[in-house]
Amino acid sequence: METAIRERLSCFAGAPSLETFEALRRELIKSPAYAPYSGDLRKLENLFQQKRHQEVIQAFQRSLPNLLLSPRAHLLAGIAHKELGQEQESKAEIMLMQLCLHGIQMTGDGTHERPFKVTSVSDEYDVLEAMQKKLQMQALSSAGGKPCDVLTLEDGTVLVFDISDCMAKLSDSMQPRNG
Repeated sequence: METAIRERLSCFAGAPSLETFEALRRELIKSPAYAPYSGDLRKLENLFQQKRHQEVIQAFQRSLPNLLLSPRAHLLAGIAHKELGQEQESKAEIMLMQLCLHGIQMTGDGTHERPFKVTSVSDEYDVLEAMQKKLQMQALSSAGGKPCDVLTLEDGTVLVFDISDCMAKLSDSMQPRNG
């Protein structure tokens, strides 16, 4: 993993705040490894469902830093470590999962004025799960000129997620390369 990202992660883990989380987010987003629409998480989920715990951990390690801020990736790695009897590693991953969720929730309040910022669309579902909410409908919208996912929940609550970083990376990846 890139040194700057590792340093930002250490700062965020040592002193979780909006400032340290945003610094980590910015570092991840500018990394060439950042790929919000990659199949990395899906691969982890498939290996996990097959109970291939050691391979989950290896695939997670290979996915870094791309999945660094994915709560679900840390959860899967944490459970895989636990299944392998690696309690300390499991606790560390579960702590990182909780830190990622906390970081996302610090970026806004889920309104159009202050949407939550995510580095992957899957993060939206992790936030819903942590809030013990169920999705009814999802729509793409705009808030403050930025692309957002608007999630309407079964209880009528509406949560807004800023996906501008994801969309910018997708747009960049679709640009023709010179040379």
